[in-house]
This record gives sequence, structure tokens and C-alpha cells, in this order.
Amino acid sequence: VWKLVAFVRALSSPAADMVVPGDAAAGERVYASQGCSGCHMIAGRGGMLGPDLTNAGGSRSYEYLRESI
Repeated sequence: VWKLVAFVRALSSPAADMVVPGDAAAGERVYASQGCSGCHMIAGRGGMLGPDLTNAGGSRSYEYLRESI
């Protein structure tokens, strides 16, 4: 039963709780160079036209964020 509960929780757990492969510095460069920062803010840096993405990984699942981007 606990394994089933853990599995179900993992389906909707925040992305911030997951360890995913990637290069954070490269992601920051893409965010800055592709115009994302013109509309979106992260940690007080960027634009104010689009949603603030500071806590997006704490409130959305990895799958949701990956599909959205």
C-alpha cells in the first residue's frame, strides 16, 4: 500500500522535489538569450508582463513544466 501511495504522490509532486539531469547554467543562458526574461521574472530579475516563475518548480510537476516549455 505504501509503495502505491508513494507512486501516486510522485505523479504530482513538485518539480523542486525531483533530481533531474541538466545544466542549470545552460538553462539560465537559454532563459536570458531566448527572450524569456523579457516577460517572466525569476527571483526578482526579469520582466513583469508574464507570470513570475520563481516558485514554478515548487507548485508544478516536472512533467507539467516540461510539456509547457
